[in-house]
Amino acid sequence: MSAVFSDYDSNKALGNITGNLPVSTAVLHLYQNNHTPADADTVSAYTECTFAGYAAQSITGWTTPTATGHVSSSTATKLTFTRTSTGTTQTVYGYYVTDAGGTNLLWAELDPSSPIPITNNGDTYAVTPSRQQASAL
Repeated sequence: MSAVFSDYDSNKALGNITGNLPVSTAVLHLYQNNHTPADADTVSAYTECTFAGYAAQSITGWTTPTATGHVSSSTATKLTFTRTSTGTTQTVYGYYVTDAGGTNLLWAELDPSSPIPITNNGDTYAVTPSRQQASAL
């Protein structure tokens, strides 16, 4: 027998995930290697970007989860990464999220439009982090 969770429960569970450790102290990093995220990945599967002006950013501002079609969703504040000088092109393939210490991988996403070249002063790459959980009803 398998339990079925309501939308209400999924909203509450996702709210706990986004409002408590480790997601509330999560850090988003951009990666430059051509890698498709997999369940067994660790931080070492990703090569962090190094273009001028780049720095990993903390994820903040999670919204209250809402359910649509029995999937609870929450998004955080959009993060924008800006190159500060023109130089050798670096490609962004996606992002990965770690705990505050950068040692534990929480999740990752390959950008379907990748690779994205970051070359010139002022080039930007933006990510709006999101989490989802299905209620299975």
